[in-house]
Amino acid sequence: MTTYRDLVQRTVACRHADLELGLSRAREQEPFVIHVSDLLDKAGIEYAVRMDKDFQTTLYIALHQGRIFLILVKPLNSSQ
Repeated sequence: MTTYRDLVQRTVACRHADLELGLSRAREQEPFVIHVSDLLDKAGIEYAVRMDKDFQTTLYIALHQGRIFLILVKPLNSSQ
């Protein structure tokens, strides 16, 4: 029979694995996000970068005529 502490350890291990995957995703997408941010800064375009709890990044780019465009950043080898 599985003990309570075994269940806790399993849950912690799963969350730790999820965090490691998220950090890996963040490391993969960081150069792209920095590159795009630099280009937008140089062009004087307003934007915001947001990241959700799963380390998925979205760049919100405000352009003229009240339109907002989104760039969703996803690693090329991501299966999600």
